Amino acid sequence: MLLIDASNIKMGGGLELLKLLIYKIEELQIDYKVILNPKVHALANNRENVIYENVGIFNRRKIYKKILKRYSFENILCFGNFPPPMKIKGVTTYTYLHGPGLIERSVINRTLWSRFYIFITSLYLDLLKYNTDFFILQTDLVRRIFLSRYNVPNNKCLLYPIYDSENLKQSLKKHVNKIKAKEPNFVYVSLYYPHKNHLNLLKAWDFLREENELTPPKLILTVQKDHPFSEEIENYKKTGVNVENLGLISQEACFKLFAENKYSIFPSLKETFGLGLVEAQLMGSKVLAANLPYATELIEPSLTFDPNSIDDIVKKVKEACLDIEIDETKLKIENKLGDFVKLFE
Repeated sequence: MLLIDASNIKMGGGLELLKLLIYKIEELQIDYKVILNPKVHALANNRENVIYENVGIFNRRKIYKKILKRYSFENILCFGNFPPPMKIKGVTTYTYLHGPGLIERSVINRTLWSRFYIFITSLYLDLLKYNTDFFILQTDLVRRIFLSRYNVPNNKCLLYPIYDSENLKQSLKKHVNKIKAKEPNFVYVSLYYPHKNHLNLLKAWDFLREENELTPPKLILTVQKDHPFSEEIENYKKTGVNVENLGLISQEACFKLFAENKYSIFPSLKETFGLGLVEAQLMGSKVLAANLPYATELIEPSLTFDPNSIDDIVKKVKEACLDIEIDETKLKIENKLGDFVKLFE
């Protein structure tokens, strides 16, 4: 049996990947249990396989002991960055890493609190790294950074880029016949975190509004409506900036956005795996991406820009709007979801 510890996964891309993983595990008829936060209801139909626990640093060992006493497992997958709280004999353990702050040391755009949080959680990861047999990472870039930061043997790091290629293909087929022409809008599908760099996008769109050289295209965002930054978006909108915030949306709504709109733009300063880049390309978007390795390792963007330069963002948006020799975006990475799930057979 497989135990999946997803107790600190609550929303966003991590939750979507968890649902995808569960789907593939059930498809292969692998017995499993998954630890979830009680506030997460995404797997309500799989309730017999779910163990709801409020897990924290200080009670995690106790919860593990309780679960291991009740069930027998051959494999454990820690899906939320941190290895098990103790070494577990007779069990093969894997730790899936997707927290960019735990891998990169950069403090760009971080508050004092977030720097302290990253320091503590990085220390926690470093202390637990001997409790896992393997770390799962999605790109070679992230693997190299992780190896240098945590001094983990190379043979303990496995590369498995995973995304929902089949669902994307089905979604594209569903939407492509309904869409006469893509709208010339720019989509940025991302929850708000400082490193996601939403503010520079808003400043760029504000600059486009003031220039009056062209009618500013619409910028479509998906920032949580209950996050304080959503008020910042509304403030820009009141000044005349052509921006719309849809709030948190479903995965299918996300795919539909990519299918309906001509451009996707990704100004994020760091990612462990830019899932949105892959999804946008597969749904036929022309992708404008930050000229950073995390992006160019996954795709060949239609255009790249300096994410720290408002002027360069504005320049590349103008080029896209004029559609001067803008190439289609190309995918460079292969989906390894099937191989990843077979680790647990």
